[in-house]
Amino acid sequence: MKIDKNVRQQTVDYSVQAIKHICTEIGPREPGSPEERAAQQYLADDIIKNNWADSVEFQEFSVAPKAFMGFSRIIPVLIAIGIVMFWWFPWAPLVFNVIGLAILFFQFLLYWRFLDPLYKKSTSSNLIATKKPTGEVKRRIILSGHSDCAYEWTVFHHFGPKVHIGSLVLAAIGAFVSIGLSIAATVIYAADPALWAHTPVWMLIVAACFAPFYLALFLYSNYNRVVPGANDNLTGCLGAVGALKCLKDQGIDFEHTEVVAVLTGSEEAGLRGAKAYAEQYAHGLKTDGVETVFIGLETFRDYEHMSIYHRDLSGTVKHDERAVRLLDRAVERLGLDPLPHASVFIGASDAAALTQAGLCACTLASMDPAPARYYHTRNDDSDNLNPECMALGLDIALEAVELFDEEGLK
Repeated sequence: MKIDKNVRQQTVDYSVQAIKHICTEIGPREPGSPEERAAQQYLADDIIKNNWADSVEFQEFSVAPKAFMGFSRIIPVLIAIGIVMFWWFPWAPLVFNVIGLAILFFQFLLYWRFLDPLYKKSTSSNLIATKKPTGEVKRRIILSGHSDCAYEWTVFHHFGPKVHIGSLVLAAIGAFVSIGLSIAATVIYAADPALWAHTPVWMLIVAACFAPFYLALFLYSNYNRVVPGANDNLTGCLGAVGALKCLKDQGIDFEHTEVVAVLTGSEEAGLRGAKAYAEQYAHGLKTDGVETVFIGLETFRDYEHMSIYHRDLSGTVKHDERAVRLLDRAVERLGLDPLPHASVFIGASDAAALTQAGLCACTLASMDPAPARYYHTRNDDSDNLNPECMALGLDIALEAVELFDEEGLK
């Protein structure tokens, strides 16, 4: 690695300080909030003041902050309506559950803006800082982290991962049980409407037994509490900014490689910042003749779980193998053991939006997939950082930048 260890350590120290400042002085950063923009502006000011990049700009876009997780409120209500109507209309649970599943599929599994028109909008932004080469731009590497925070997961915070996951599984089982009972009851009604008057009460009781788990789903996100987001994902943001800092402090200027740090907004609202970036810039990035790769940096906290995400968006999106190999090669050149190739099984990272837009992308992350006990809770604060893990993420990102400059994608 061309970066001196002292320069790297100074950058990690700066990153820890910056995260502590943002968490304590600016506060939690709801998607599309003034705090989200203030955190980006704080880092932009440091970039400009220290000349870590040649240009800094903000890309603004509209977002509905509460829409993405809106399904967790809407679906339980739909299920409850279906159960209440079940006694008079045997088809009701089937219809309302199918509507709920459609919302879940499009809004959460595919990350469409399916519910966004129903929710209040605000303005979010992406911070784009670019370090230009001394000569013609022939290669471009984009390092990215998201600057916003999630709404706290209520059940997860109070009861931990087992109860959290168990309640979700039981809510899903309840929905399919309700569908099965509705189909059976509808068949009975179709055969002889008079028989419906004698339908066993147990059907209604069984359908209602899962009500506590529907309530847990309804309370899934606490919209009144935004978590600090120190690890998820200020560590990724500072990984991208830290790479620019290291290159400047070490006096490294590439001849033909452009290095870009993109701090997206509203990732927790459904990758809205990454989607906005892709919508505005992806076509140009694909057609300007510059070899381009996007590396998402995500939650550098759990050292033993450092992984390369080769699949994303609940496993439905496959990242470009060349981007994955770039990180593999960087890890190898650092003399480290190969990192596992993992998948975002439930949820997504910003790289998913770039891959869907046709760019070469993948994600480097270091988070316990269990999930980690601090994840999306108030415990994700600046007292819970792991500088050693942040340093490892920075090392791999910097090595990938240097390797990309020397050899490009393979």
